[in-house]
Amino acid sequence: SREYGFDNPRRYIIAEKNKLLTIINPVTLLPIYPFEFEQISECNGNGDYLWVQVKKKWGLFNVKEKKYIVLPSYDNISRTSNSRNCYTLIVTIGNRWNGTTYKLGAINDKGELFIECKYEELYEKDGGYYQATLNGMQGLLYKDGRIKLNFVYKSLSAYASKGKYPTEYQGKFG
Repeated sequence: SREYGFDNPRRYIIAEKNKLLTIINPVTLLPIYPFEFEQISECNGNGDYLWVQVKKKWGLFNVKEKKYIVLPSYDNISRTSNSRNCYTLIVTIGNRWNGTTYKLGAINDKGELFIECKYEELYEKDGGYYQATLNGMQGLLYKDGRIKLNFVYKSLSAYASKGKYPTEYQGKFG
């Protein structure tokens, strides 16, 4: 068994049976959910949310409420780079790490896909923007997924300062 929960390490225990995992209540020592998870990974440090894998797909599970926030339907799920919480997650359809085709999108803590899985790259930036790549060109999205800066730039620098991004457009830099 493994104990999880950054703020409260004994909040619950992970147990394994027939190569499947579940969460055990540390007081009653009973499972709070059936043994169905292939993998469990902590999401936000306090143990309320866990990334869980079922049938090789990832989802988001709320331990307190004992229910899925996001059903296991993504090939990968990860925290946004600027956030220590679980409220915005980058999700992947396809295998990003083996050279095959994949698309990235984003979900919120309610399980809503607010950025469609259609981007080759997707990064959260300061100020609540997302830098994304679509069809090999880069642009910016507002924090709700609407386009802020059209996808016409060969590159937008990862080093933004006060909302200004060094870029290349039609062979010119600015």
